[in-house]
Amino acid sequence: MRSMETPSITAIFSKTWAGAPAILRSRPKLYWGFLGGGLIAGALSLLVPANAFAQANTSGIQFNAALVPAGICYALLIGVAAYFILADAVRSIVPAFRMTLQVFVITLLLNMVYSGVVQAALYCLVIPAFYVAPKLWLLTPNFLLSDPEKVDILSNLSHAWRDTNNLYWPTLGFMILTGFVSTLIQVAMLCIAALAIQFFTPSAIVMVPLAMASSLFCLAFVYLGWINWSVAIRKHADALVGVVAAVAH
Repeated sequence: MRSMETPSITAIFSKTWAGAPAILRSRPKLYWGFLGGGLIAGALSLLVPANAFAQANTSGIQFNAALVPAGICYALLIGVAAYFILADAVRSIVPAFRMTLQVFVITLLLNMVYSGVVQAALYCLVIPAFYVAPKLWLLTPNFLLSDPEKVDILSNLSHAWRDTNNLYWPTLGFMILTGFVSTLIQVAMLCIAALAIQFFTPSAIVMVPLAMASSLFCLAFVYLGWINWSVAIRKHADALVGVVAAVAH
C-alpha cells in the first residue's frame, strides 16, 4: 500500500530544493526589496574607512571596518526576511495561513523551548540530545500547520513525538542533510563575500546582495523542508494508526 511507504528523504529533498525558489518568486517585490536592502548595506559600507578602529595583526593584514556595517545590516535584513519566508513556506501547504503577532510569538517561544531542551539533554549526555532533537523537531511546524485559533501545544507535542516513533532515523537524516547543505551554502558565500570586502572594499556593493540572495534561498529551503517533512511523516503515522486500528477490530 503506497500510503504506508516510508517517506523518501531523496524525494522530499528534491521537492524542497525545487520549491525554495518558488517561495521567493511568490512575492517578487518583497524579496527584491530585501536584495535592494543588501545593496544599500553594501553602499553604506563604503562610507566607513577601511582602517577605522583597526590595527594590523602579526601578519600585517588590517581588519576592514567596512565589514561591520555590512554584517550588521545583513543580519537585520535576514532576521526580518525569516518572518516572511516562514509564513510563505507554511502557505505552500495551508494557503489560508496568516502569520499574526500571536502566532509569531508562540513560534519563537516554541523554538526557544526546543533549543533549551536539546541543550539541556546535550549537557547531561550526548546520546539523549540526539534522541530528543529529532523527536521534538516537528513541534513548531505541527503548531504552524494546525488551526491557529485553537492553540493546543500539548497535542502538537504529542503528534511530533508519535509521528517520529517509527521514523526516527529518517527524520534525523533529513535534519542533518538539510542543515548541512544550507550551512555549507551560507558559510561558503559569506566567506567569499567577507574575503572580497576585506581586500577590495567596493565589492561590498555586489557581495552583500549576493550573500543576501544565498541566505534567502537557504531560509526558504530549510523552512520548506521542515514543513514538507512534517506533512509527509504525519501522513505516514496517520496511515499506520489506521492500519493498527483496523487490525485490532
